[in-house]
Amino acid sequence: MSDDKGGSWPVDTLGSQGVADTANRTNNINPFTGYDHFLALGREGRMSMRLRIFFYMQDLHADLPFLNARVNNQFHDFGDDWIKVSGLGERIYSGGFPFTPNASPQVYEAAARLTAQRGWAHDEHAGGLADEKAFTEVWEKIDKDFPLAPLRWSLAHVPGIDLDTLHRLQAMGVGVSAAGSRYVASTPPRTSPKDISPFRLLIESGIHVGYGSDGGTVSALNPWAHMYYMVTGKNNAGQLVAAGQTITRMQALRMYTASQPWFTREEDKLGSIEVNKLADIAVLSEDFLDPSKVPDDAIKHITSVLTIVGGKTVYDSGILHAATPGRH
Repeated sequence: MSDDKGGSWPVDTLGSQGVADTANRTNNINPFTGYDHFLALGREGRMSMRLRIFFYMQDLHADLPFLNARVNNQFHDFGDDWIKVSGLGERIYSGGFPFTPNASPQVYEAAARLTAQRGWAHDEHAGGLADEKAFTEVWEKIDKDFPLAPLRWSLAHVPGIDLDTLHRLQAMGVGVSAAGSRYVASTPPRTSPKDISPFRLLIESGIHVGYGSDGGTVSALNPWAHMYYMVTGKNNAGQLVAAGQTITRMQALRMYTASQPWFTREEDKLGSIEVNKLADIAVLSEDFLDPSKVPDDAIKHITSVLTIVGGKTVYDSGILHAATPGRH
């Protein structure tokens, strides 16, 4: 399953406030038509994966014209098991609060308060400890009026987050979603704890935590590259960048699978192979959980040889047929 958190709006978007990622157009998505191709595939029954949409919002002003239009005209949790609207994010305010010079805490708080009041799930981009503390402070004020625990709010990426902030988020029933952007090597390597999602700390804190690859323009989409990163602490150049924050293979697998449906209120349907859950199964080329068969460096090369989504085969390498006598 993929959670799509959208991206900056193109500069030529009808009614746009003129804010867009002009340096990297691959991150742009038109907020009105950007998902039409997925909807077409859904209507035709041709989806090969599940998509959960979080609407990225770009309001600049306290009257929130775009966010109000969205929540006034869109049902949350609307859709089916293949394509569903699940929330707002990974930003709900164009000013980049709190990490840009012209950010407006008042506009951000108004957007967050409206999101909570209307009962929407929300996932918020956080780029460092200062961000994480600033968001937490705003959310604690909102939580007093509109409890966040039932809404499944979360902070995304959380590099350098500390235990105190995690416990404050946990007290509100908020989760965190770690990300693997530091898997991609840089010069010099980013090895400071402030740059790293602290996987072990997140798990040991007891807060609800999941994991995502982030966007394809930021990091690898291949989940096994990220499993390698979480287990070894090494980036794609083999440099140790997350020392002291590595986790077990089972913990990494759970963060990527069983922990994820919490964020979209789908624990009863997704994330594990159990009776009454949707039939989403991948048969792997290797046994990830057995280090004697799959050394750390080999984790990156694991693939699916058979992928079933909703009981429908969406990928078949043919290797299982070749291994079964009488099958062609």
